[in-house]
Amino acid sequence: MPRPKWNPPTQPQLFAASEIAGLVRKALRTPQGVPHERAILTGSLLAGSFLLRALDVPLAGLAPGSMVLSDAANEQGPLLVQTLGTGLAVLKVPIQMGWLRGAREPGEAALVTVTEAQTFVEREILAASARHALTMEQTAHACALAVAQMIQMSANELDPHRSFELATWGFVAGTKTVPGGIAG
Repeated sequence: MPRPKWNPPTQPQLFAASEIAGLVRKALRTPQGVPHERAILTGSLLAGSFLLRALDVPLAGLAPGSMVLSDAANEQGPLLVQTLGTGLAVLKVPIQMGWLRGAREPGEAALVTVTEAQTFVEREILAASARHALTMEQTAHACALAVAQMIQMSANELDPHRSFELATWGFVAGTKTVPGGIAG
C-alpha cells in the first residue's frame, strides 16, 4: 500500500483555520481569559476525530469515548503533525526537533476528552467547514492549522515545544477515540 501523500493547505483551509481558532477560543473563554493548553488540546482532539471519521473506520456500535485502533489512522495521523509543523513555520514559531520529547499528555487543568471537545465547539467548526466547502479530511487539517495559530497566540505564556507535544498527543488521542453522535 502506498504511503499517504501530504497535501499543502488550500486557501479555504487557511480561512477556515482562522475561523476555527476563534471559535475554539470563544467557546473556552472564561472571565480569566482563554486557557491556552485546553484550547490547543480541544483543537487537536477534534482534528484527530475529524480525520478518523474521514477514513471511514467502522465505528457503528462502538461506545463514544472508547478506543478504536486503525491502520489507516496510524498512516494518516502523522500528516496532521506535518500540517501543524507547516503552519508553525509559516507563522514563524520556531520549533527545534531536538527539543521535542514526544507526545505530552495534558495536565489535569487542560484535560479534555474527545466527546467534551465535540460538545464545546464541533457544530460550529462543522458549520465553518461547510461555509468553506471542506471535506472532513480537509477540516481535520484546518483544525491542525488552527492549533498552530493557537500555539502562536500562546507562545509568550507556553513553551511552543510543549504546546507542539500536547497537540501531537491530541491528534493521536483523537484518531483513536470513538466520537460521540454530534456529527459522527
